[in-house]
Amino acid sequence: MSANQKLKFYWRDKNPMVLVGLLSYAGIKYGDLPGNAPGVIVWGRDVYISVYLKNKAWKDNIQSGKKLMNKNYAEKYFKKSKAFRKRYDDFILQTRQLDYKNLSDKEIIGFLKQLWNFELEGTALYWGSQLEPLILAEKRLRDILKRFYPIEEIEKIMQTIIAPITNDKAQQQEIDWVKIVASKNKLSKNDFFKHGWKYPFLFRNNYNIETSCKYFKNKFLGDKTRLNQLQKELFKIEEKKVKLEQEQKAVFKKINKEGEYLAKLFQKSAIERMELKYTWAGVEEFTFHDLYKETAKRIGEDFIRMINYYCPGEIIKSIKGKQKLSEVEVERRKKAFLYDVEKDKVLFFSGDKAIKRVKSRYPELVLLNQENSVKGTIANMGKAIGEVVIVATEDLVSLAKWNKDFKKGQILIAGMTQPNMISLMRKAGAIVTDEGGLTSHAAIISREFGKPCIVGTHKATEIFKNGDLVEVDANKGIVIKIKNNKYSKK
Repeated sequence: MSANQKLKFYWRDKNPMVLVGLLSYAGIKYGDLPGNAPGVIVWGRDVYISVYLKNKAWKDNIQSGKKLMNKNYAEKYFKKSKAFRKRYDDFILQTRQLDYKNLSDKEIIGFLKQLWNFELEGTALYWGSQLEPLILAEKRLRDILKRFYPIEEIEKIMQTIIAPITNDKAQQQEIDWVKIVASKNKLSKNDFFKHGWKYPFLFRNNYNIETSCKYFKNKFLGDKTRLNQLQKELFKIEEKKVKLEQEQKAVFKKINKEGEYLAKLFQKSAIERMELKYTWAGVEEFTFHDLYKETAKRIGEDFIRMINYYCPGEIIKSIKGKQKLSEVEVERRKKAFLYDVEKDKVLFFSGDKAIKRVKSRYPELVLLNQENSVKGTIANMGKAIGEVVIVATEDLVSLAKWNKDFKKGQILIAGMTQPNMISLMRKAGAIVTDEGGLTSHAAIISREFGKPCIVGTHKATEIFKNGDLVEVDANKGIVIKIKNNKYSKK
């Protein structure tokens, strides 16, 4: 492979290494699925990672989208995804009955391997709804719409027909939560766990169950005081969906069957994307929290340290009695690490070796950005001017602070949005993300709330800083810095 190979941005977020260590293998094991061509680069500093695709993998992922444009293939693909979720749900139910303390090391290892296989397959299926595999479908759909509508109406029509008219998993979570608030006088621990088992993705990067429970109890009390407002908002959303369904029917009546199929492909991908989210979001934090806690205990390691800095294979070796990860190696991984997929091999580097390899082969990853604007995909049209607030998928304590400090009209910028950011997204003047396409969580929620939204900017979280004044023009798909960080020195 030649040096200085160009990379294409894929996504960016905070992730524990026990999960990151699996992601690089998706293209090798599931390269036949849309969005999974081998050739991933994972560049991390501590637990913050950026994922890129090598040029060939990026092109192959786009071409893999042709499969989804075939109705018969797509039907089989979604059936496969549904069947996978059933197998995973059965596995969760099986393990919920277990007391891990009574299991042998061999049994613990067996369950970990099963879990990691589920996470890997779920992630591979999830990546079929990423931006790249749907690029060809989007282009074809726009070409079809141009036959029936003036060019200036295309963007609005696109956003109308690709929006799901049924609730996705994140939206259903909101509905179920409001029902709990309406029907209970207080949130019991049983209520908390019952809701958590249905929606574990709420606990992304939150590893303390007691802290999470306290957060939701406080959220319950706050939401109780504004219950009428929440119920009205949900009612308005349902009214919008009824109106949206009628608007879609009018468009589908006008365009051809191919156009209708492609629009519904986007809708189905968006729904299935959120259905699959629990296969990797909330796994270590909630669903299999007890399994990981017992594993950490078996190897004499701090739970958070193990989750954040151990690769899956290293956990297995440690259970079997081999040497634990040294403090020196942990510090190297905090400084930098790199997963580099070459054909059917995953190469791993940490510390100075990772930095050296990046500088020689992928120097763009360490170059400082001096730009004042970014472009992306229009997820929901509109304009807004406001102060930037950059939000990472952090712990619930940080989220509680953001919920308190985030002001109405501020511009929410994130690597990607998560369901536990809904309250921030509701207050935001506009939403901007590094990753994502027309089926992403940010795209769906922005349409639901009527917020200007631009996704897939690749670098908004790197170019802008908290306090920058920006204009978000989601009619053109561009974010422009008007004024630098108000806290910077003049």
